[in-house]
Formats: sequence, C-alpha cells, structure tokens
Amino acid sequence: MTIAAGLKANDAILLCADTELLTGYSNFSKSKISKEQISPTVYMAFTYSGPVDFSNMAIEEISSVVKRSQMTKQSAIISAIKDKIHEIYSESIGRLPEFQQDGIGFNLLIAIWAESRLGLIAIEGTTISEESHYRCIGTGKYLGKFLIRPLYVSGSENVSIDQAATTALWTLEHVKANVPGCGELTELLIISADGTITHTTEFDYRGKLPLENSPDGIARFIFPVAATKH
Repeated sequence: MTIAAGLKANDAILLCADTELLTGYSNFSKSKISKEQISPTVYMAFTYSGPVDFSNMAIEEISSVVKRSQMTKQSAIISAIKDKIHEIYSESIGRLPEFQQDGIGFNLLIAIWAESRLGLIAIEGTTISEESHYRCIGTGKYLGKFLIRPLYVSGSENVSIDQAATTALWTLEHVKANVPGCGELTELLIISADGTITHTTEFDYRGKLPLENSPDGIARFIFPVAATKH
C-alpha cells in the first residue's frame, strides 16, 4: 500500500514516496527510496510499490547488472533494465503456481543520471516506459496523478525543481489523508542535472522552499498558468 511518484523538472528529477509499510497485521515506517552510485558518471535512484521482497530483489539485480557491465550510456542502461525485468517475471514470478502469482507483481520508478543527462523510467508489471513528465505508482496513484497533472500543462521544461517538490509534498499530503495504507513521513530524493543527489524528508525540505507552504503559495506552484493570467 503505497503512493510513490517521479517528477521531471527542467533541471532535476524528483522521486517521492510515503513511508508506511504493512507486513501481515503490522504497520511500521520504512524508507521506500534508495540510491546507487554505479560509477563516477552514473547514478541511479529507485522507489517502488508492491511486495517488498520482489521489489528489493529487482532493484538489487538491476543495480548489479548495470554496475557489473560498467554501463555509462542511458540507452544501454534502459535496455538492461528491460531485460532484467522480463527475466525476473519469466524466471521467478512466472514459475510460481498461478494462484501464487496474483498480488506479487511489483512497480518501480527509476531515476537515472548518465551521460550528464537525466531519465525517468516507470515499470508496472512487464510494461516499461521512459517518462517525459511524471508518473505515480501504488494504491494512491490515481489521486496523485489527478493532483500533479495541472503542473505539467506547459511541459516539464517549464517546471522548476522547487515547483516539483512543492507539488509532490502537497500531493502526498492529500493522498495520505484520503487513501488507506498511505501514510507516515513523505521522503524525497532529487537528482540534479550535474549529478548532485539530495535525499531528505518532508520536514527537512519544507524550510528550503522559497515560498511559504500556504494554500495560495501552493496554488501558484501547482497552477502556474492560471496564476500568471491574473
């Protein structure tokens, strides 16, 4: 039970997720965002929804194959991700009895910095795509998508990282309040265009935002076109 999102800005990519985790009958708080330095010129960051064990296995295997092959090109990394996901589904999940396969599919969002460029990859089941704007996964994805969509009416090239971060915080706040199983802290990870990584929580990041976290300030970030017409 998760809400996670990836948002592209004109100079960065942001991954965000709630930290509530349900295991059996127990709820506890756990980070759902991780990062990996593949080489001095390649970084990857991950967030997920779905079964923790399968999600973490996929993240570890993707990181391992990219690092082992010393990949530096985005196209090669994306191709390796696709191959590994299809392998996991055919070799691990596909070999389970059919009744055990229900409910164990996992979803990933992967931010990549390679060749001094940023990429956002979305994986839902065996569907793998490169996103140009944003993507939400988890049980809160439909509300998240509805709340984030207005920010991108003019494309991600017109979105700053502060706009993306403010929108992400506001969106996850509303999803956590309205979707069961989504809750606890909001966690954010930002990869900037120069490869710098910032990994923080909502409380740490709020104080860095240029505008106060007020309804009017948030509205100007989320609805930039409407705001500039008045």
